[in-house]
Amino acid sequence: MNPHLRGGRVENHLGKKPHSSPDRDSNLDLPVLSGRAQHDKCLTKMDATGSESVSSVEENGVEQGKRKRRNRHKDKYKARLIKKANLRGEQHQSYSGTVIAEKQMGTICGCHKKCLDALSEEEKLTIFTHFYNDFTSKDEQDIFLQGLIEVRPIARRRSHGPVEKKKPRKSGFCYHVLNGGTRVPVCKKALINLLNIGEKRIRRISGLLLEGRSPRDGRGLNPKSHSIPGEIVELVKNHIECFPTKQSHYSGSDQVYLDSQLNVTKMYQLFVQKHPEAKVKYNFYYTYFKENYGYKFGRPQKDVCSTCEQLSVKIKSPALNDRAKRVAVAEKVVHVRRSKKFYNKLNEIREVGKRDDQVSAIVFDYMQNLPLPHVPVQEIFYFRQLWVNNFCIQNVVTGKSEMYVYHEGLARKGPNEVCSFIKHYIDYVLPKKVKVLHVFSDSCGGQNRNHTVARFLSALTVTGRFSKIFQYFPVRGHSFLPCDRDFGVIKRYLKKIDRVYTPDQYARYIAEASKKGNFCVNVINTADILDFKTWWQEHYKKTTLSVESLGSNVPKDKKVSFGISQYSMLVFDAKSPGNVCALDFIDGLQQYTFRLLHKTDDSTIRKVKLPTSKAYQDKNPINRKKIDDIRKVVQYVNSEHLGFYEEILEWPTVNHDDDDKDA
Repeated sequence: MNPHLRGGRVENHLGKKPHSSPDRDSNLDLPVLSGRAQHDKCLTKMDATGSESVSSVEENGVEQGKRKRRNRHKDKYKARLIKKANLRGEQHQSYSGTVIAEKQMGTICGCHKKCLDALSEEEKLTIFTHFYNDFTSKDEQDIFLQGLIEVRPIARRRSHGPVEKKKPRKSGFCYHVLNGGTRVPVCKKALINLLNIGEKRIRRISGLLLEGRSPRDGRGLNPKSHSIPGEIVELVKNHIECFPTKQSHYSGSDQVYLDSQLNVTKMYQLFVQKHPEAKVKYNFYYTYFKENYGYKFGRPQKDVCSTCEQLSVKIKSPALNDRAKRVAVAEKVVHVRRSKKFYNKLNEIREVGKRDDQVSAIVFDYMQNLPLPHVPVQEIFYFRQLWVNNFCIQNVVTGKSEMYVYHEGLARKGPNEVCSFIKHYIDYVLPKKVKVLHVFSDSCGGQNRNHTVARFLSALTVTGRFSKIFQYFPVRGHSFLPCDRDFGVIKRYLKKIDRVYTPDQYARYIAEASKKGNFCVNVINTADILDFKTWWQEHYKKTTLSVESLGSNVPKDKKVSFGISQYSMLVFDAKSPGNVCALDFIDGLQQYTFRLLHKTDDSTIRKVKLPTSKAYQDKNPINRKKIDDIRKVVQYVNSEHLGFYEEILEWPTVNHDDDDKDA
């Protein structure tokens, strides 16, 4: 694992030809400005007509005082139940209330050849069951029946005299049944009786066969007299989509938001003003909006601290007295001061590192997943895509960042990856003269704040690489890191790129994103990830009591165990190898000491070595459903990049998403 890209310059040390940059179409006429202008025009009209007189509507588009509409269970509609019963040959009740008996297999055809006698009862039952149980629609049944019929010319014509007025048939038909893959010829009546179907149905399918057409079920497709014409529906659709939208990045789901000044009622009034000729009622406009879009109004703040929000509500609450509000104000002041300690410490160490070259600090985090392929095709948003991960380690003192790029088929996003990248950074990037290291990260348990990373940092002091290591965690909700600024720079640059097909292209674009050349990109392989999760269990304890709470003289409820999520600061000192000093708050007064090594004698300490075994013996499997979706979008990939996707389509798969657990 060596630096691959530095400062926007491609260094192809593997001897492979770098992928060429995708063609960018500069002649695309996207209606971005026109959509914004149309939105501003709509808001101007809204204000001119008097928006304050509009009935109050909640932000989620549901009128106040009205119950939210229930979900439609279309599978339970009477028409669909009857269709399903007919398809299965089951007993059911018709629209008029008549009970229709269950379909029964016929055994007699009545012809002189006695066609059905050639089949045993078991074979007849198999044919009958296959027809009613193995098809999911009437169209599939009809196509199956059409395959059992063959057109043949009339072999012999008989004269019926001059009084015959019927038109002579142009062709005849041969009928078959499918018995274990063998087509058995039967008469028409035998086919009808065996499957218990109507003669009219056979006649319709035979006529379509003569015309060279496949049968198609047309039941329920006639337009209703009260239905809204398609042109009107298109007007409603275009009007809703003319408003600019925003997408919340940090929410649990990809929620789309409209302007906070809008609601469904105002949007409907603007529609009526713009299209007075269209006879559309509010209920239809509202239903179409909720069923096809479901946008919310206004954009929430990002990374709002739950404690700050809760205390702010208490301070503004009219139900609380002045004393309770003063208590809430004091609690918020203390909470904010504690949250600022993380950033104050970050700035303090930055200045110390500039004066002392033996002191350094790093901050690390994962970027939001990047999709592959990234193409401007609307259909792509309905499919699962291959994720590309980007892990950033920034030197707080110099401002330089190391990026580690790989796709999800090569590795996961767990403590093995985090520790492997930090080890690579320490071995190849961080100067050897640095002996005091300060580590800053968020509190994500599956990646940064876990037992594996803590034992790895402890081993760096035990082996003598550092004399001291300090690890800091921010208050939840106040976790904006310097890495996030780098990610913002990368995202703004990637917005200018309309097509990305491979991880190597992402790596090059990430390196080019920094105008000052502060980004160095490393392209990762599976062999670069070491097995830290298994390694530390050989040398370290998983949990232990603090030194201060050891002994029988300490009550059980006063004993303190090592719970890494409880502390905001950890200190590892080479003078006390295998021990960690944990503090509830950064630079707090109360601290606890824990012995993490199984034994602290010299022989045990000398045996502590960093892992060398690989975390993955083979490729990391990808979700099978995702592979199926990638197979559907390969058609949008340029031929020069198809080799990468052909390899992905042959990748090992699993039937479920494999999430990393807390180490």
